[in-house]
Amino acid sequence: YNEDNTNCRGDVMKKLICFVCMITLIFTTFVCTPVSAQNNIEIVSVTYTLGEGAAAIDIDEPQPGFVTTNASITGTSGQKLRLLVATYNGKKLTAANMVSGTVNNEGTLLLSAGVNMNKGETYKYFVWNGDKYMAPVKTILYAPSDIRVLKATTHSMIIGWDKPENSVAVKGYNVYRDGTLLGSTTEEYYVDYGLDAETQYTYSVCSFDKNNKESLKISTPLKGKVGELPTCNLRSSSDYYYLDGGVIDGSGVAKGVSIDGGRETVVRNTSIKNVVLGLHVKRGANSGSSDCDISGVNIVGINTPESVGVLVEGYDNTFTNMRIGGVCTGFIIRSQANSLRNIHPLFYGAKSDYPKSCGFLDEAGCNWYDFCYSDEFTVAFRTTKYGSRYNNCFAFWYSKRSEKHTIFKADGKFDSDVMNMHAGHRKYNAVAKNIILEVGEDGGKGKFFNLHIDDESVLTDTAHVKYMR
Repeated sequence: YNEDNTNCRGDVMKKLICFVCMITLIFTTFVCTPVSAQNNIEIVSVTYTLGEGAAAIDIDEPQPGFVTTNASITGTSGQKLRLLVATYNGKKLTAANMVSGTVNNEGTLLLSAGVNMNKGETYKYFVWNGDKYMAPVKTILYAPSDIRVLKATTHSMIIGWDKPENSVAVKGYNVYRDGTLLGSTTEEYYVDYGLDAETQYTYSVCSFDKNNKESLKISTPLKGKVGELPTCNLRSSSDYYYLDGGVIDGSGVAKGVSIDGGRETVVRNTSIKNVVLGLHVKRGANSGSSDCDISGVNIVGINTPESVGVLVEGYDNTFTNMRIGGVCTGFIIRSQANSLRNIHPLFYGAKSDYPKSCGFLDEAGCNWYDFCYSDEFTVAFRTTKYGSRYNNCFAFWYSKRSEKHTIFKADGKFDSDVMNMHAGHRKYNAVAKNIILEVGEDGGKGKFFNLHIDDESVLTDTAHVKYMR
């Protein structure tokens, strides 16, 4: 009340409202300064570096609901810093949460900000250092280091490397031989098959992120030399080469048939046995297209980790009616536009080799599989980068070998269309982990159509369910 006992409540409320408006204006002006759309980042976990230096950003796709963002911030010891989380509608920022702390003696500060994230909204993250807000700096994707030869034989090379010290943004590695991309892997090693004897190769490795962007610096090239390989040295240098009938015996040390170039080569009704690599189709003369027609070829390997049935590097080939046994990997495809029909690889090697075994390994995508049957391999069908089309395929195990049986594995996103797949998971072959789909990253556009599972009760994972149609 005033001195004359008149009610001054209305004046006080007006002043209070004015005060709140001023505070809001100050907060909007100094805290929620709009930034350009290029700083738009949707994240769950992030690492920032203030000032000079690199920042590694671990980007995941947040699910709607309450999300805690863990930020590791590099600053100066004793520095007081704040982490702001705000929504952004394309024009202005609205603060969602702010937390603060003091940088420790080691120059780091860990902050956690909880935000109730809504579907379809954009969230921006900023660090306040007392003078201005630091928008998230550009992600630096580091290259691997110490590339080296782990093992070299007359027919293959195993290349290894150390992952980057800061590997948060690394989703995998691309491997190059003589400047040409061989394939991708999420491991710190890569096996290159089908090499020629007494030949020197140059290898390079680089990291890539979830957007398939490669590291800025490719690791130092490495030269390895493959030893002498016994061979009959039967060669044909022309196009349209034709091989029909006969038996090829590699005696446990040689490759079977290598199509080194040209185009329109036909191989049919041929048996290839005791070989480290049954059939190798290299890049052809038609802009890499080899246009081979392979039919009725049976292959028996030597049951070693390096033993491969078929290695395909050229484009536009057709493979039909093939039986492959005694190998650790049935098919490796490093090219696109290939067609496989009625292909049956079978694993019966050593137990120690089983965890790395795979029926069909597709490192390029955009290939077609029809009635392909993976028999006893720990992973039946695997893609490392892009999706392919699979129709009427079958995966089966006749034993309880190892601890995991997987129908389909995608090292990255699952982007394949799989129709009429028959999954041979049953009680008598069930192991610790019986899986339909194993993915390295969510968000793929792949689909399962008309998936048939022999016994769903033995499955130990349901990752495939959301891709079923």
